[in-house]
Amino acid sequence: MRAWAVITAGLLAGCASPHEVHIADTDPSGWRRAAAVAVPNTDTLARRDLTVVLRCDERFREDTLTLRIGVLSPDSLAYEEPFTLRIPRGTAAAPLGREVAIPYRRRSVLADSGTYRFTFTPVRSVAGIEAAGLSITASND
Repeated sequence: MRAWAVITAGLLAGCASPHEVHIADTDPSGWRRAAAVAVPNTDTLARRDLTVVLRCDERFREDTLTLRIGVLSPDSLAYEEPFTLRIPRGTAAAPLGREVAIPYRRRSVLADSGTYRFTFTPVRSVAGIEAAGLSITASND
C-alpha cells in the first residue's frame, strides 16, 4: 500500500505534468467507507479528463461497481452522484493485482484555485479493492 504513496509522489513531482494520479487506500477485505483524495489546483482554465482508477486483487470478481462520487470545491460547494463502473474482465494471472481505469468526466474545468476533495464510496461493501482514486490528464481538444 505504501507503494501507492511513492508512485503518486513521483507522478506529482513535476508540477507542470499533464498527468496526475491521486490514490487512497481502501479495506480490501470489505471496502465500505469513503476513499478520499485531495487534488491541488492552480490552473483554472485547463480542460482535463478525469478517470476513476481502482487497484484490485484476486478477490474482486465483479463486472460492475456503483460508487457515490463526491467533490468538495475550494469554495465549499459540494456535489455527489452515483456512478456505475463497468469493469472489463482481467487478463492478468489470478494471484496478480490489476488496475482498472474507467473514464469519468471529459473536458472538465476545475474553475477554482485551491484544493478539491474527491470521495469514492461503494454503495455496498465490496472485497478485493485495495485502492481507489482519480487520474487526471490534459484533454486532447
